[in-house]
Amino acid sequence: MPCITVSNLFLSGLCSEFDEELYKMDSTVRKVLLSSLSQQRLRDLSEFLLRLVKGNFQSKITELKQAQYWTALAYVEPGKAAKQLTRTLAQLLQQPNLTQWF
Repeated sequence: MPCITVSNLFLSGLCSEFDEELYKMDSTVRKVLLSSLSQQRLRDLSEFLLRLVKGNFQSKITELKQAQYWTALAYVEPGKAAKQLTRTLAQLLQQPNLTQWF
């Protein structure tokens, strides 16, 4: 996906900056846009996000990278995503302080 495409989207008014160099899109707008994409385009977008996350993805929000990774992986390799989520949840359930989840 060309970098200019991503830049154009961020600057289009469909996204708003919520942290330094981090943008969000209204969930209703995101659903409408995603529903208009073909399965192949969704896969391409997910693969782009995976490459981004595995590369130079930086954020002050520590959980954001992991969440973006699992979101993209769920489209590209749903079985692998499910196994990783299951493993991580099992590890978290073994921690003594479950209140941190809520």
